[in-house]
Amino acid sequence: MELDRNSQGELFAALLAIPSAAGVMSLRLVKGYGPPQVVIWETERWETSVERAYDLVTRPDRAIASTIAGQPRTVYREIARFRQPQVVEERRSLLLVQMDIPSEFEDEFNSWYDSEHIPMLMQVPGWTSSRRYILISGDAPKYMTLYELEGPWALDRPEHEMTHRTEWYKSMRPHFENFSSLLYEQISELQSR
Repeated sequence: MELDRNSQGELFAALLAIPSAAGVMSLRLVKGYGPPQVVIWETERWETSVERAYDLVTRPDRAIASTIAGQPRTVYREIARFRQPQVVEERRSLLLVQMDIPSEFEDEFNSWYDSEHIPMLMQVPGWTSSRRYILISGDAPKYMTLYELEGPWALDRPEHEMTHRTEWYKSMRPHFENFSSLLYEQISELQSR
């Protein structure tokens, strides 16, 4: 999906007009193999009325529909949020990580992710926040994490490498399935009023 400025403006306005809309942002792929552009729309809740409104926004007779036709829609519910204190609010890069975990390892995975992995990442210079999500609708990996970075350079910090050297990480890594890690740059964002 490649949105031109007019299509993006129409889509953003329509999505933000839906009750419970919180914000929408557009990201451009910088590193990895994935969609060249992603639109992330945040709502305060996902329910049937919101889903119907989304379907109306993207119905075939709207001009925007031809731009987003055939694009997969996935819906995630936020399960955790971490933020460093006193961070710069201007987001420059976003790392989108997705994976599945076999059900017999999910409890340990979630404990590791929330109590070791993300807290370590939040100590790495340039890593400003993290939001974890779980899939509720669509065909995508069950878990998604969206990390806000000050820039791509944050991935190259030695402190980041150390997060992959713990014993707990080493015991969890073999269980990552359908894993992807894609670096995007934020190209636009609008918040609801």
